[in-house]
Amino acid sequence: MRNNILMTAVLVSLTVLLQGCAGFGWIAEQIHGKKIPALYEIKPKPTLIMVDDPDRLLPSGNLAQVIAANVAHNLTFQEELEDMYIVPQRDLIKLQTDLGKEYLRQPIDKIGSRLGANQVIYINIKAFQTRYAGQVYRPTATAEIKLIETKTGHRLFPTNAKRVIDTTLTPPGHMVTVKTFYQREDLDGTGTQQVHERRIAEELGQKIAEIFYNHAEPEPGETLPG
Repeated sequence: MRNNILMTAVLVSLTVLLQGCAGFGWIAEQIHGKKIPALYEIKPKPTLIMVDDPDRLLPSGNLAQVIAANVAHNLTFQEELEDMYIVPQRDLIKLQTDLGKEYLRQPIDKIGSRLGANQVIYINIKAFQTRYAGQVYRPTATAEIKLIETKTGHRLFPTNAKRVIDTTLTPPGHMVTVKTFYQREDLDGTGTQQVHERRIAEELGQKIAEIFYNHAEPEPGETLPG
């Protein structure tokens, strides 16, 4: 019993060394024994995390970096993935700048290959909002996820996509949605908005990473509908 208490105290103290929600997510996984299996066991190969926001749903371009950083953080904290090389986001940004408008015409696998990645975790932002009504916040975000092999261009995950009649459309990926409880903020303003935006971006990054490794079950109440 004393050892369990000591272990928990040590783990909790480590949260000061980890950033944002990602740190608490990692701590929860160490404390709770029962795990949810990975939907796809990713290989620890050089990986590019690519956040795409074609409809400009993210309020700030920095949030794409927050999402990517939290995916990378949670993946590489797993023992079996700690040696995984993650392509720095600055390399992706530089490639975007160098290619200009031509970048938008590049296939996902070609972008990953140019940056030395064997696979690309492609994240397409489908929804992102923080405010529900007035001063009531209910941060919500949805993203479509695909894992692409750069050598062949084949999709590694998900592999069970439904057949698409229109061959000009890409088969849909795996959808991830995160949302928090309704919250009323008496001190409303830009700072409050940005705090909610960052938190939901961090949580989205964690949930995307959890696709690829065994992780702790949600706490009671975390998956309530509505």
